[in-house]
Amino acid sequence: MSGCRDPLGRPGCLRPSIDGGSRTVKFGKLVDKAWEDKTAAEILDAPPSALEGLTEKHDEQLAAFGIKTVGDLAKWKYAKRAAALADLADTDK
Repeated sequence: MSGCRDPLGRPGCLRPSIDGGSRTVKFGKLVDKAWEDKTAAEILDAPPSALEGLTEKHDEQLAAFGIKTVGDLAKWKYAKRAAALADLADTDK
């Protein structure tokens, strides 16, 4: 396995699919059903609960850290550090 992880930290890679000629990105299991037809920009502006597996309770908890959108979460330095460590884990032998 390449060490690739999905956004929830599970082994394996999820890649958005591009729909034929329309070039519409489908985010599938990355986001809650209500957000599947939205653009990446709309999702980045959405509350974290737009991500599959997160709820409004998570929104409240993340807001305590100043994270109010998916974009904020993506830019949060601790999330970036954790993702970097997960990506490097297979090289640490």
